[in-house]
Amino acid sequence: MTVTTLAPRELVVGPGRVPAPYGLFSAVTFRESSGGRWEANGATWEPFSCAPLDAFGAVNCAAPADTPGYPKPLGSPASVEGFDAAVLGKGVGDWDDAVASVIGVLATYSCGPAAAVTAAVARSRAEERLRLLEERAVENAFWTGAVGNVPNLVGASGFEDPEQVTTGAVNPVVALGRLEHALGDGYGLTGVIHMTRTVATYLITEGAVTASGGRLVTALGTPVVAGSGYPGGATAVTAEAATSWLVATPAVVAYRSEVFSADPAAALDPATNTRLATAERLYLIGVEPCGMYAAEAALTD
Repeated sequence: MTVTTLAPRELVVGPGRVPAPYGLFSAVTFRESSGGRWEANGATWEPFSCAPLDAFGAVNCAAPADTPGYPKPLGSPASVEGFDAAVLGKGVGDWDDAVASVIGVLATYSCGPAAAVTAAVARSRAEERLRLLEERAVENAFWTGAVGNVPNLVGASGFEDPEQVTTGAVNPVVALGRLEHALGDGYGLTGVIHMTRTVATYLITEGAVTASGGRLVTALGTPVVAGSGYPGGATAVTAEAATSWLVATPAVVAYRSEVFSADPAAALDPATNTRLATAERLYLIGVEPCGMYAAEAALTD
């Protein structure tokens, strides 16, 4: 009888792995920071006044009081006749709204028998998993507020709900236009529009969104986030298959810490001869408190 001896399979390098493009990280500039108080307690900042500026006309010297915009409102806003504090004072000194809490992301890697992988290799693989998948995890938390984080895009954890600018689901291009208008009217500066990759594909096909310089932008130049971690729902759950929500936010501020890795040499289970490696990083995603806006898009053939 002939006995055929089979050699074990050869261990080769796997396929290249690259994070999905055009996610949240493409639309923000991280402020790298470690050891700051934000890592434990979150952060606050001086809020921007979202109030529109006043305009005035040429002075009528014969009758200054008849000049549109006069007298100029140079005093306390509340003391100016006709001043609408709810509108013109929006965001002024309201530090309670200019806050952001921490989002932590953890990646693990385990292998056995431990002798097959060194502690250094186990650590590098945990760190690689973190590098490849952390963006999606941060996106999901930012949309859903799933870890109690504020701000978020669905009004979870006591955060204010976005203002809806559509009644029922509309064409994705119409939804995008409504959000562009809302940002211009309520914020007046460059914001960010967040959507699922499904909606982004629709809008790219229609020419309403294009790729530019490593990020997606609308026809008006507003940055677009096509988040792999965005479920697209108006709440923390995934949207219905036939619809998806887009959310427009003011400018985003982002911090992240260095990567923290536990010593895999110390994380060894003698009973199973298994080695465990971990890698984690802290994030903070904040939004200027000048209102958020949501539009529901219909996804049809």
